[in-house]
Amino acid sequence: RPRIVTLLIALNLLIFVVEVLLFEHSAFIHRFGYIPVRGDPLTLFTHMFLHANVLHILGNMIFLWWYGGNVEDVLGPWWFGLA
Repeated sequence: RPRIVTLLIALNLLIFVVEVLLFEHSAFIHRFGYIPVRGDPLTLFTHMFLHANVLHILGNMIFLWWYGGNVEDVLGPWWFGLA
């Protein structure tokens, strides 16, 4: 069972639910999305967990589950987590 892939899916879903339930979508995207002109290094990490809508996150998580598990098997969980 791919541990890192499962963790990434759970983290993405949790962040999406928090975004939808607790924040105004555009303000959340503006704060945590990557905007090169701002030069905020935190957003280089946080932008990877933002999704526009339910279909967007479902498509990405299905793709991550199908292909990420195979990549994690080849690299191992530690290298996959670092990559």
